[in-house]
Amino acid sequence: MISSVKIRRIFAPHRYIPTRPRRISTQNTNALSRPPQLTSLPLTISQILRIPPSPTSSTNDGGGERVKVTVNGWIDSIRKQKNVSFASIGDGSCARSIQAVIPRSLPIDLERMNRGAGVRVVGEWVRSEGRGQSEELRVEAVDILGDCPPEDYPIQKKKLSTEYLRDHAHLRTRYSKMNAMLRMRDRVTCAVHHYFHSTEFLHMHTPIITSNDCEGGGETFRLTTLPPSPSPSPPSPEFFSKPAHLTVSHQLHLEALSSSYTRLYTLSPSFRAEKSQTSRHLAEFYMLEAEMSFVQDLGGVMDVLEGVVKSVLGVVVGGEDWRVLWEGRERELASFEERGLGVGGLGGGRGRWPRVTYDDVLGMLDKAKEGGAKFEFPTKWGDPLKSEHEKYIAEEIFKGPVFVTDYPAHQKPFYMATSSPSHSSSSSSSASPSSSSGTSSASSVSSQNADRTTAKCFDLLVPHSLELAGGSLRLHTHSSLLSSLSSHNLSPEEFGWYLDLRKWGSVPHGGFGMGFDRLMGWIGGVGVRECVGMPRWAGRMLL
Repeated sequence: MISSVKIRRIFAPHRYIPTRPRRISTQNTNALSRPPQLTSLPLTISQILRIPPSPTSSTNDGGGERVKVTVNGWIDSIRKQKNVSFASIGDGSCARSIQAVIPRSLPIDLERMNRGAGVRVVGEWVRSEGRGQSEELRVEAVDILGDCPPEDYPIQKKKLSTEYLRDHAHLRTRYSKMNAMLRMRDRVTCAVHHYFHSTEFLHMHTPIITSNDCEGGGETFRLTTLPPSPSPSPPSPEFFSKPAHLTVSHQLHLEALSSSYTRLYTLSPSFRAEKSQTSRHLAEFYMLEAEMSFVQDLGGVMDVLEGVVKSVLGVVVGGEDWRVLWEGRERELASFEERGLGVGGLGGGRGRWPRVTYDDVLGMLDKAKEGGAKFEFPTKWGDPLKSEHEKYIAEEIFKGPVFVTDYPAHQKPFYMATSSPSHSSSSSSSASPSSSSGTSSASSVSSQNADRTTAKCFDLLVPHSLELAGGSLRLHTHSSLLSSLSSHNLSPEEFGWYLDLRKWGSVPHGGFGMGFDRLMGWIGGVGVRECVGMPRWAGRMLL
């Protein structure tokens, strides 16, 4: 597998230089900056692994101070021998476990020391003389806190299929790869918040219950109350006096807040009653959404999205949890490298991600077909790009992430700003050298469709995961938004508050939304159902 040093060099954390310094009062900052000492909680294994071991073995011939620790966790594996047993104990705080060396002389019931059992182990923390670990625990006392009978324990020490683990969703975090995924999810969440705070964005909590369908697709979950008793009763009035839904996007509420704050973001759950049975769809998922006021073009919005994704990659790619997820998949990693897709298929270059228009893409696909590429679906202006087209663009032409901008306006939601064909055809920028062969074809497509209106929007396409995020500039005048609602057959009354925002102090603004679970799946090379502890999708909700 590729070395950690090389990976860190490829995915260096994004550095942001603020345009103006933030002045913070120094009063009480020292106290606030110090994390609280949770002395009442037992040490985690991650903390214990940072403790220097005893200078010598348990005999302590060197006369140094003995280091005694208490380890709390679950047995991951155990080897029982004649005079000694070796137990690997983990607690989920890190990917590593601690080897506990248990002498046969200890008064414990070894029959109860099974995989999955919860234990508290006390002993001396020493340097290990064996292979595979640098330290180990010479056990002096064992307390078995929770038995785990091996006869019917579902999570055995063997390779388990994803479908089997989905059927045991309440237990699947005990499997090493799922355990690593949720821990990496925590790291990514922290990295996202760190990036946005360093760039002076404010984190907002937006409603989950809403009266609006942001995307206008109608694939929402209807929210209602249960009748007070099983006996027949007349329909109760709406709890909120109007129909309520679980939100599919937090964008509209973020826009309302963005009329008072220039930079906002939220990382919140969203819901979509979509019956897609693909590896990229969930009924309950998390969205990372951001809104920026006073932006004049898409470039600034794409810069923020690219910055946060690169910052995340710099933090987690090559780390211990990422390595657990890719363990045993060396051929797949090698294939990505051979195809020029970089580490884990995340892209091989450190430069700015290419930005091309929808027209450019059609030209490149036409050029590819002339060269022998085969597609099931035609590439006609006005039609949405299919998965096979997105895959070819990201994996074969750009070999990494790419922004595609200026899609036909009729494909997009009502809130997106639009532009004339002449403007959209000239807004393409920074296409990589590998795409230059498609430029002439793209120009011809643009000229053939000179009367077509495009949206000031973009999608971020990435290898082996396809669409990762999307964003746009928003309609910011009352008249243009009212006209768009009418053309999309949406009621102005339903969006009265949204129209009001355009009456008083409305400014140019834009934003994006990124599927957080898709981001995790792209990094870990798995489907979104393996990025969530307890996934929900059409026909499936076990707990």
